[in-house]
Order: sequence, then C-alpha cells, then structure tokens
Amino acid sequence: MHSNLIYALKNNQIVSIDDVESGLKCDCLCPACGNKLIAKKGNRVMHHFAHYSETNCEYGYETSLHLAAKDILSKAKKMMLPPVSMPPQYSHREDFLLQEAKEITIENVFLEKRFQGFIPDIVVCSGGKQLFVEIFVTHKIDEAKKKKLEAANISTIEIDLSKKDKLISTAELTELLLGDVQEKRWIYNAYANKQMKR
Repeated sequence: MHSNLIYALKNNQIVSIDDVESGLKCDCLCPACGNKLIAKKGNRVMHHFAHYSETNCEYGYETSLHLAAKDILSKAKKMMLPPVSMPPQYSHREDFLLQEAKEITIENVFLEKRFQGFIPDIVVCSGGKQLFVEIFVTHKIDEAKKKKLEAANISTIEIDLSKKDKLISTAELTELLLGDVQEKRWIYNAYANKQMKR
C-alpha cells in the first residue's frame, strides 16, 4: 500500500514536500483522509510526507498524485498528447496513424469537476475545447465510464502511473504529465471517432 506522499494540503492549498518545514512543523493534512502528516526530510530516503498516526488511509497516495497533477498542469503552459491512430478494424491494416504526437497549449485546468453523471480526474481546457485526463494509479477506466466518455464525445487520455510503485519525484511526475507520451494512451478520441464514421 502506498502511504508516502509528495503533495499534501496546507491551509487548503496544495503544497509540495519541497516547500514545507520538516516534521510536524509542516502543518499539513492528508488530502484523502484529512489526518495530520509529518514531513520526513532526512538524507537517506527521498523527502516525503507520512501519516503522523497509524492510519489505514488507502487513497492518500492516489489523491496526492491527482492534486500534484492538477498543480503541475495548472502551472504549465503546454502538454504533449500521444499520437492518434485508427483501430485496425477501421483502417483495414495495422494501426493507421491519423495524427502524430502533438503539443497543446493549456488555458485552464479543473480537478474532479462533475460532468454528465461522471467525474473526470482532471479537465484541461485548450483551444476552446475540453480534454479529460485520467490518472491511472490503481483503477483503470472501466467500460461503463468509457461508454459515458464516448456519449459525451470528449477526448480523454489516461496517464499510467500504476508501475511507479516507488516514490515519484515532482520532476518525474512533471515529465510524465507534460512531456512523455509513453505512459499516455487515448481512451477516447473525438477526431478518430469522426474519421471512423466517414
């Protein structure tokens, strides 16, 4: 179970482990369970927050990653999107590339904003359109959510952090979110869907 966090809440603001005092002086709370955190900033292990009292908080790590992702995306100006391919059954050959990986400009970011009966992890606004970003830590997008995304016709990418079982640094997370496309995949792409219907 992940219990080490690199982001926490202080006075209802997202803070990084790098920006607070050591120990209980950090005055931080777990974004998932609301319990007190202690900032561990020694020399042996990467700096992180841990729960001050023994608590069975299973969503702290995931929630802190979502907050971290929103924080990183809202401060960023640009983000790389993975290439868009047409599935083989529509292109009558191997995956047919519709669009290379491309960089988009970020205009606005919302966290867990309710949308037509479901809540995407992060909503990124770019070029007058919305893009949903799902952060996969423990739960992949299921078929039910996938169908809702298709019905809403909103392009959605999933960023896979499930294999990152160690402490992930802010720099690493920033690269995964903004630059890298290896761990990103389209769950639904409105452009590809339009091409398939032609």
